[in-house]
Amino acid sequence: DGSTSTATNPSHQFAKKGIYDISLVVSNTYGCSSTITKPAYIHAANFSADFNTSSSLCTGNTILFTNQSTPAPSGSPLWSFGDGGSGIGFTYGHSYSAPGTYPVTLYENFGSCPDTVTKNIAVLSSPAISPFIINKGASCSSPMTVSFSDTSAGAVSWHWNFTGNPGDTSNLQNPTFTYLTNNLFSPTLTIKNANGCASVIAETFNTAQPTATIKADTILIPSAIYCADVQATFHAVSQDTLSTYLWSFGDGTTSTGASPVHVFSTPGTYIINLSFTTIHGCTGAVFPPDTIIVYPKPHALFTALDSLPCTNNQLEAFTNLDDSAAQFRWIYGDGNSDINNSVYHTHLYADSGLYNMTLIASSPGCKSDTSTITRYVKTTPLPTLTVTNNCDSNRLSAALAITPPGADEYIWSYGDGSPNDTDKVYVPLKNHLYPGPGAYTASLTAVFGTCVQTTGPVPVYILPKQKPVLSSTKDTLCASSTLPVVISGLDTNYQRFVNGSNTYYHIVNWQYNDGTLLAPKGNTGFKISYTGNLSGLVAGKDSIRVIVQSAFFNCYDTSNYIPVYITGPVARFGAQDALCYHAPVSFTDSSQPVNGVPIVQWQWNYGDGNLDTRNTGDTVQHIYAFPGTYTPKLTVTDSSGCTATANLTVTQVFIYGAKAAFTWQPTTITPGFPIHFYNTTVKNTGATYLWRFASDGSTSTSPDSLVHTFLNIGTDTVTLIVYPTMAGTCTDTLVQVLQIQNIGATFTYTDHYLFNANCPPLVANFVSKTFNTTGLHWDFGDGGTADNNPTPNHTYNLPGTYIITLTGYGANGIQTTYQDSLTVKGPYGNLYSSLLQACVPATDTFHATASYVGSYTWDFGDGTVMTTQDTFAVHNYILPGIFTPAVILTDSTGCQLTFKSNYTILMDTLFAGLGPPVVLCDTGSVTFGPHVVSFVADTLGYPLTYHWDFGTGAGTDTSNILSPTFHYNAPGDFVTTLQVQSPVGCVATASDSVHIIGPFPLQHSPDTTICIGGLAILKAGGAYSYSWSPAGSLDTDQGDSVVARPQATTDYTVIGADKFHCFLDTGAIKVTVDSLPFVTIPALPSVLAGTDVQIDPQVSADVVSWEWSPPLYLNCTDCATPISTPLAPTTYTVTVKTAAGCTSSASVTVRLLCQQSGVYMANAFSPNFDGNNDYFYPTGSGVKLVKSFQVYSRWGQLLYSRTDFPPNDKKYGWDGNLNGIPQPMDTYVYVAEMVCYTGESFVLKGTVELLR
Repeated sequence: DGSTSTATNPSHQFAKKGIYDISLVVSNTYGCSSTITKPAYIHAANFSADFNTSSSLCTGNTILFTNQSTPAPSGSPLWSFGDGGSGIGFTYGHSYSAPGTYPVTLYENFGSCPDTVTKNIAVLSSPAISPFIINKGASCSSPMTVSFSDTSAGAVSWHWNFTGNPGDTSNLQNPTFTYLTNNLFSPTLTIKNANGCASVIAETFNTAQPTATIKADTILIPSAIYCADVQATFHAVSQDTLSTYLWSFGDGTTSTGASPVHVFSTPGTYIINLSFTTIHGCTGAVFPPDTIIVYPKPHALFTALDSLPCTNNQLEAFTNLDDSAAQFRWIYGDGNSDINNSVYHTHLYADSGLYNMTLIASSPGCKSDTSTITRYVKTTPLPTLTVTNNCDSNRLSAALAITPPGADEYIWSYGDGSPNDTDKVYVPLKNHLYPGPGAYTASLTAVFGTCVQTTGPVPVYILPKQKPVLSSTKDTLCASSTLPVVISGLDTNYQRFVNGSNTYYHIVNWQYNDGTLLAPKGNTGFKISYTGNLSGLVAGKDSIRVIVQSAFFNCYDTSNYIPVYITGPVARFGAQDALCYHAPVSFTDSSQPVNGVPIVQWQWNYGDGNLDTRNTGDTVQHIYAFPGTYTPKLTVTDSSGCTATANLTVTQVFIYGAKAAFTWQPTTITPGFPIHFYNTTVKNTGATYLWRFASDGSTSTSPDSLVHTFLNIGTDTVTLIVYPTMAGTCTDTLVQVLQIQNIGATFTYTDHYLFNANCPPLVANFVSKTFNTTGLHWDFGDGGTADNNPTPNHTYNLPGTYIITLTGYGANGIQTTYQDSLTVKGPYGNLYSSLLQACVPATDTFHATASYVGSYTWDFGDGTVMTTQDTFAVHNYILPGIFTPAVILTDSTGCQLTFKSNYTILMDTLFAGLGPPVVLCDTGSVTFGPHVVSFVADTLGYPLTYHWDFGTGAGTDTSNILSPTFHYNAPGDFVTTLQVQSPVGCVATASDSVHIIGPFPLQHSPDTTICIGGLAILKAGGAYSYSWSPAGSLDTDQGDSVVARPQATTDYTVIGADKFHCFLDTGAIKVTVDSLPFVTIPALPSVLAGTDVQIDPQVSADVVSWEWSPPLYLNCTDCATPISTPLAPTTYTVTVKTAAGCTSSASVTVRLLCQQSGVYMANAFSPNFDGNNDYFYPTGSGVKLVKSFQVYSRWGQLLYSRTDFPPNDKKYGWDGNLNGIPQPMDTYVYVAEMVCYTGESFVLKGTVELLR
């Protein structure tokens, strides 16, 4: 600024704002000098606090205040918003609840220099939005056309969004929209007023068929007979608003209350159902139904069997003989217990011995019952094979350990194809080398005397030493970046593969080449390859590798190093601590660049929501607005763009002191009324307090709350001073100016007809003008009221003049009243019905009295509507229900008003059903539970009358209650009839069959005898089903007829049962198995055909008859020793039979000799056809076939030839002719080739004389 000084350490006052360069020249006694100049070293008051606003300046909106000060302040800005609110931060959002002009002040610190700026912010009023009207019409599910009506006052524009989709919108005040799907929708309405301010409201409704669930709150009431009665309070939970309820409690009782309370006092399971109607007239039912259980007193009763020898790890079977309790706890006596409600279950015992087995049965509200039995469990030791892998050498060996000792022999199987090892002594451990990686199945068999036990299959998993390969696509990066890495080259981990795991290996650590470690982050598990990104790198490192560990085996393997050059700065800083929150905290940067790359940016995060970004690493200061504990951070960026972030070594800064704050209730203050003040001071040290009230000079040292009464209208100043008890911390003071006012309440209103001019419904929008009121009560003159709403709206549905009254209440019990009137135009009338109740179908006649009406539209309440020009209408009701008929009156202007009947019409329907058929064994009692549907009973709880006839024919066997019990004392089939009548006069009948089953006699086959290998057909009758035993020799063990094939005499049992398994009867049939007779036939000598042969079989003494086959050549077929005169070889079979009918068979063959002497050729024949010797042909016995037969003349001429024919048949012989010409008397030559039955052949030659 032109001024100088020769002082060593001068001080200087600058006269005006500016930026100044400071120069220093130093000289020594020799005349040498040196100069230094620091440009822009002093900023003398060169700062300016400033801010701007964004967002709409409307009540209820969050207005964003942004710091625009220059240069950037050294601390966090403080805001005062003019309505008692404050904040800290460079950007702060604040909302105003009331319109007006507010002084907003920004407090700044530029180094040690403070500055402020105040601006007046004009806040406009947002429109007062009211809930809109949703009219779903007559639809109970989609598609549903819904009408919407806005009831807000002061709106100039509307925007509806019906579904949340951008296209489902409307800008009408009262739009309609059709919903095509069943869902829960929350349409929104945004309105704007003339100020341009907007307000939003949303309402939720359901387009689906209404549903509900049941919530039950239960209380147990002690019972002298059972465990406890259950008192249940039921609630319906639904997305719709329900108007009527019909509860069914499963015990024959019902309720129409919204939250009924019901007591269940009889043991059983009760199904709770609810039918309901919504406010829109839609009906539905809950799903699923709820369940209430009332338990009898618990009874512990069970059985278990002693174990058998030569078993292992005894699986003991337990049978619960009474499972009616809620919970069963089993204590097995071996240190184990569990809860098991099954009738049958098992428990595994590991050791022999006596065990006390205990069952504890318990139910809610009851004392538990306990039963204990003692059983002996005997086991043969079960060998256990344990496999242990190691991480040594190539890791292909596994240690197999066996327990217990004491066996006579141990047989080892390794599961890899190698031979088994057998030890006669106990060898507890064996190391086995497997051929390669994989999953093997080993086992060990131990022999304990006669008992053989085995471990069963035991898996053995082998994973050799691994050589993971590490790679990356990058070799240079910032420490703040992530390094993409890939791990490969690993084998399948078969143990994890077999068990379905997705994790074969884990990353244990990353290691730099200097030995330092980098801990892994995130999910470190993978299968045989890994692809990921490595973060948290350390600048200055130049290579890295990975250490992995195999799952299950827990062996470590190390990869190769990959070169990677990691750059970036190192962030560090320090800070003062334990300061008063008014004082600035100094933060000192000690960050270091790496590899000569300079740091160019420092960003401070003070931990209170404030950030500070600088281009130098100087010491910074920050003032915390509140006492507390904070966690600051520093992020530095170097010129290459790499960043690093550091917390404090101790990551917290402690800011001490206290910030005074208090609230009061009620917030509106009237004279003479006590006001409660609450101390809300923020502190982290001990403190004392001093309250001061300026109007009367009173004080208080209350640390929490106090009560003060203001006597006069006007203002008063309340001061709270906080004195921290910790030495060196700061005192704080808060001063609040309060307004004390009386109360007032008036109102104005605007109205409009919803759908057209001069026709209800009319919506009136009321706006109250109040001050200092604590509550409001509106009376709209038609029975409608509202409380504590300053801008209510109300809909008038009928014509008339209404008096509106507003009552305002003050905090001290005072009140004020204001009234005004409102007139609604339109037609008026009354509706009358000739019928109040009936059974459907039923016809009703309606008439109306009305004024100023042009037409009548009749709504009969059941969904049917009709229009007439006169005052009468007739309607037929076909559905049950409670209907409220209405008439819609239309006047000459088109105005339509609806007038409902003062009475409802009750239409009932009645249905009764029984079933299924009842079956009783012998005699007994039947409790009938009919299914009765009645609208008046089910929905309204009206009583029904009942009359039962139990079908016995006796006039006294009847009942008049809902669920009677009747005792049948004789078997038979009965038809039970029920007649039900409702109070409306409806009648329904139902019937069911009752079958009383008596015992029956079982018929069955008598005892019988069969032969070995034979069968017997056994039959039974008189029952419905049959079970036979023993089943091993039967074709089936079920049915009225079975086939028995016993190998020895067997006693069979048949058990018959009736169709309903009421009775059983047992029969016994003995099947005696008789032995077979002995028979054999000695071999017979070969004979010539036609020779007699006697057959003499050898038989046992029990043979009584013989039967021979075939009968060919036999003299008898039923004698003991028949004689055969065979003309051909024959095999005979004899079947012998005993007196019991058992048979055996034997066979023998009669063979014939093959000899020429058995064949006869005549030496002459006379073919004169006199019947004697007319043909020349071979005859005799022992020959099966004449292979060939030729006759020649003496000169060698062939006269006759025949082949392949049987002997002894003249039709194959020569008749003395040649081609039909008789040959002369002469001597002729013949040649014949014969084939015997033995297959041998021979040739006969000779001459024959032809005689004529």
